[in-house]
Parts: sequence; structure tokens; C-alpha cells
Amino acid sequence: MSAELAITNKNGSQQVLTFRIGEKYFAVDILTVKEIHGWAQTRDVPDTPEWIVGVSDRRGTIVPIVDLRIRFGEHKVEYTKTTVVVILQAVLDVTESDDSLPFTMGIVVDAVSD
Repeated sequence: MSAELAITNKNGSQQVLTFRIGEKYFAVDILTVKEIHGWAQTRDVPDTPEWIVGVSDRRGTIVPIVDLRIRFGEHKVEYTKTTVVVILQAVLDVTESDDSLPFTMGIVVDAVSD
């Protein structure tokens, strides 16, 4: 499976990044991907759900790191040098007006497809 592949939507074609968590594959819009890097230790944040594994300082920006495996009810795995973190930046529509809120987050994945 290609790390970048074309999918068709009502607006035409779109580039996506595919990644694997366990045996499942997922895709995100390539334009939301800021960077991809190996696992680095995070800082714990008190009183957060287990699936928020901590925060990381990425070039002066505090980025929450989430483990979708845990969020989806799967068992937690040990993070190793082969664990990958995909940093995403997207826009969250929070109101009915034209206002939107940009946010950055990292997701822990097993592999990014090439």
C-alpha cells in the first residue's frame, strides 16, 4: 500500500498518508501532516484520559500525543525505537459562525506505509 495514494471525493482527488495501528490501516489528508518522527519520551499530563500519553515540545509548540490504539479500546503496547508519531495540524470548527480553531496533535502509529 502506498504512503501517498489518490482517493476520490466529491471535490476530486485528494492525497492521503496511510498508516497502520495493529492490523488496521487508516488515512489522513496529507495536507494535515506536519511531520513524522520516531518515538520520543513525552511529559505526563495529570488528570487526562489514558489514551493521551503525554505532551511533546515540537519547535516551541506543546503538542498532545494520543494513542488511538488505547482510544479504540485495544491493549496498550510498549513504545520502541520503531514506534512512529505523526504530527497533524488541522482546523476544528467549534462554532456555527465562520470561526475555526487550528490545533496540532500527534498520533502514535505502528508504521507509515511506503
